[in-house]
Amino acid sequence: MTRFSSNNDMKRRKPYLTLFAVALLFTACTGEDALTPSHADTDPFVVSAADNRPDTRLRRDFHDKNGSYLLFNDTLANGELLDNGYVMTAAENNIVYTYDYLSSFNEKQNAARFIEHDLLPHLGKRLRPFSFLLVSGIHRWTRNGTSFFQNYDESDTPQLVTGVRSTAIAMKSVPSDPEERKTYAQTLLKSILSNAIVLQSGGKVDAFKAVSKDAYDGFYDGPTPANEAENMSLMNAKGFISVHYSYGFPYFGAYPTVSEDVTAYVALALEATADAVETTYLSYPKIIEKYRLMAEVLNELGYIR
Repeated sequence: MTRFSSNNDMKRRKPYLTLFAVALLFTACTGEDALTPSHADTDPFVVSAADNRPDTRLRRDFHDKNGSYLLFNDTLANGELLDNGYVMTAAENNIVYTYDYLSSFNEKQNAARFIEHDLLPHLGKRLRPFSFLLVSGIHRWTRNGTSFFQNYDESDTPQLVTGVRSTAIAMKSVPSDPEERKTYAQTLLKSILSNAIVLQSGGKVDAFKAVSKDAYDGFYDGPTPANEAENMSLMNAKGFISVHYSYGFPYFGAYPTVSEDVTAYVALALEATADAVETTYLSYPKIIEKYRLMAEVLNELGYIR
């Protein structure tokens, strides 16, 4: 792993200041401190009507048209830090994200168009993030005491990160080729949908999670599977179509988390027909049931094909 260190790259000077601010935030939010933001009486996402700079007009028009706020910086109007690594139900979170910002108005305009043309047409109001933070790149850090580390793998530079109030998207990964761009948009949509459903409760969402509820995060109580095929057979029997991963590798005999399960079924519901699923998983009625429930969940939440 690599330790967080200084860098002279001007495009990334703000993310390093951000990391320092996050460290201060973690220090302040311990013990019995309230989790209510200090600027709770204002809306730091709102763009002033008197500000007519190009960036500001773009953000204001985006919100008026689409209902979600548009951000290009993780420092809000009142100076508050938008931290997608911060969890409102915990005193602290060991994961921190920093960002490379889009440098020109043209980049920001193209980024906003991508969201409007490739993502939002598929997302009903219930699925749309409160805000989009559009940046050039995203960097994931793990906090260990007073230091921050990276893992030297693809998890260091995620394409998308979802927080309580914002979904951050790395625009430098968006392909220029139209077909590749469409495929990339589908990948982002799957992540947005999965994250939204994991946080939902009630109705069909609860029914979906109930099918394999007793197995989530658990372990098979028999001998450890000898190979991937044997492991997947055990997963299928419990209604899973994915395996649990630990440090990037399949963990034989361990059942998936809710997040892993939802992510797998969102992909299945978007990519496979009911006939194909019923044929492939004929011997696993729980999988067929969960597929049907996930398709209903997507429809209920407002996914638009």
